[in-house]
This record gives sequence, structure tokens and C-alpha cells, in this order.
Amino acid sequence: MVWTVEASKPGDVRCFTRSRAFRGWRPLPGKTVPEVVSQLIWRVLGPLKGRAKSVSDWAGLGQAPPAVLREIGARYCVSGEAVGQRIQRVALAGVRLPLPANLEHEVTRPSRPGENHLLRTRWALLLGRPGPQRDDCS
Repeated sequence: MVWTVEASKPGDVRCFTRSRAFRGWRPLPGKTVPEVVSQLIWRVLGPLKGRAKSVSDWAGLGQAPPAVLREIGARYCVSGEAVGQRIQRVALAGVRLPLPANLEHEVTRPSRPGENHLLRTRWALLLGRPGPQRDDCS
């Protein structure tokens, strides 16, 4: 894998690009797990017909609270299965997405008391990582 760095001036790293020989994804610029998940959803599904918004809502990143597939589908006038297929498309892309070590740890670490375990599990699924375990010790 060959990565190149584009910089406009010394010390200013703008973005990572992939070589033509490698058909992988370049890292996303997000600093937190929710930012990276949101960027991945938009990169895979785009803005058409509420596709990205439906997956963002399922992941708890939209305006409405997270819900089951059937309810999300009803909000966007599609079936729950259609939303599920969109989630699968994002998860397939998420597996190939390189994450920095700090975000990789944040995604896979156990959920602490008071954190929303459901949302953290959904984010891990979309990023193609193993879901976090509950940390019931406190």
C-alpha cells in the first residue's frame, strides 16, 4: 500500500491519497468516532433520496432518536429491509477503512456506565469493527 501526503506548505498535511495500484479507501478526516461514522455514511451513500440520512438516524447521528429498522424505514417511506441493505453497504466499506489507533481503540473498547451502548455498537458495526462489550464493573 502506497500512501502519499499532499501539503500546501511544510507541516500542513491536507489529505491522504491512495496510489492507483491500491483500490482501498483513504482515511477520513474526522477526529471522533461519530464524525468518522457520519463521513463514511455520506461517502458511501451520498445525498440522494435520504439514503444517508436514514442510516445516520439508525446510528443515532440524525435529528431523531435511534430506532429499529422498521421505524426508520417508515420515516423515509422505504421498507426496513431497504434501510438494512444501506447499513450493510456502509459496513462493507467500513471494513476497508483504515482508522488511526486512537479511534480504533475508541470503537472497540468496552462501553462505560452512562454511555449509550446501543449507539456504540451500531457505530462499530458501520465501521466493520467488533462491537464493544459492556463494562459493568464500576
